[in-house]
Amino acid sequence: MKMRNETSRACDRCHALKERCQWPQGPRECIRCCRLGFECESLRPLKKAGRPPRAELQRRAILTSRACGDARNERGVGSLDMRNFSSVLRPSVARSLSEFSDLSGEDQHLIQQVMFDDDAMNTFVLGPSFWEVHRGHLISHFLVSKHSLKDAYLALAHCWTGAADSPGEDKAKTDAYHLHASSALMRLRQFQVHNSHGVSECLLLAGLIVSFANRSSVSDVSTVCNQALSLVKPSYESGSDFGPEELVFLTCLIIPELIHCLLHGTIPTLRFRPALASKPTVDRYLGLCAPLLPYFYDLCELGNALSYADEDDVCQVLEALDPVESAVLSWQPQMPVGFCSDFTTLEVTHILCQAQVMRLAALLIIHRLRFPFGTNDKPAQIMAACILTQLEMTYSATKKAVVSVILPVLAAYLNIDDEAERDKWYLRIPDIIGYSPPLAAYYQSLISSFWTTRDVLESIAWYNIGDVLSPLV
Repeated sequence: MKMRNETSRACDRCHALKERCQWPQGPRECIRCCRLGFECESLRPLKKAGRPPRAELQRRAILTSRACGDARNERGVGSLDMRNFSSVLRPSVARSLSEFSDLSGEDQHLIQQVMFDDDAMNTFVLGPSFWEVHRGHLISHFLVSKHSLKDAYLALAHCWTGAADSPGEDKAKTDAYHLHASSALMRLRQFQVHNSHGVSECLLLAGLIVSFANRSSVSDVSTVCNQALSLVKPSYESGSDFGPEELVFLTCLIIPELIHCLLHGTIPTLRFRPALASKPTVDRYLGLCAPLLPYFYDLCELGNALSYADEDDVCQVLEALDPVESAVLSWQPQMPVGFCSDFTTLEVTHILCQAQVMRLAALLIIHRLRFPFGTNDKPAQIMAACILTQLEMTYSATKKAVVSVILPVLAAYLNIDDEAERDKWYLRIPDIIGYSPPLAAYYQSLISSFWTTRDVLESIAWYNIGDVLSPLV
């Protein structure tokens, strides 16, 4: 394998997504386009050799500034001109926009809202360093797989604008967008994965549905996550070499299922496979703590084993917690070269906070698997206080909730016993969880219900929490 020779260029698709374009000897298609089944072209205009004149550089800077301003201010524009997509996409991608002329003006506007709204990007991912690559991921999939993804995009976009919660919203219009969500769910149920692009498309479809659910009044999304992860599991566990852009939604689907399995004593669909330690990466959702996910999978397995263990087997299962605990205690986040310079101060703060509270959550769950609620509560209360204090300090310093921390937040809140502390922290759930008021309200209801039950029952095993809270989870 070799890079394309000096007289050739990256294909238009790799150039648009800023992906490395590799060409084997002989074929006329790059490796990425060949793998994903895309048409490989290089039709964009050639640049003149050498450095552009200073006047030309200044002109480009002005045009770029205007284009960025147009995209960011689009929220205030009443109607959508699809040419705004062209200001963000490369020529090769922009040519495909003519295929989507069947979208109504309102649908076009809604989709642009969620794609170009920086507030939306800020809610989905850790920080601004991830906005453009995430936006590019959403746009490129919209262009390539519009038929499969349109309903999911429209459901999320409508929900994101807040129109669904507006008192004066036309009921017929609201019903129509809930129909988009139902159609997206049906599409996921009928989805079939045949290649790596199918894996990526399936994960994105489920991720959009989960985002819609978390933004609306839907509560448990573990069924959606389980459906998508089951579809991609054969390909994922086959050892296929996926590109980084093909699994970007994987972690945000694994977390909700992990939470459900931890509370119900069941086993997740798949075990996350971390990147090589020699090549640490920063996940746009989980930052540096994605390598902790396999340990949470192990805890789900051990919780499931405890739920079925008889007296003779309990000691053996509890002993199996020791190596997991040792691994979590010794775990340190692996930072890539240039970590502090490549990310903003806010992002570094959130990423490190996220790693700390996820590690503490694993240790807290290990403790609770050994000691049910009502026994040896003090260590659990200390770890819970550390998690919540860390998250509160980070929010106070940055005025932004840390993303993807519902698992440690829930683990910590369930271990608050003091009535005054409960009242104090209950009011802070919306700030700490962030994302959307319906999601915060759901977890407030769940946590309050558990506290009520906890005060009545003498002891509750960690893996029985789901039974105690049914039908909330």
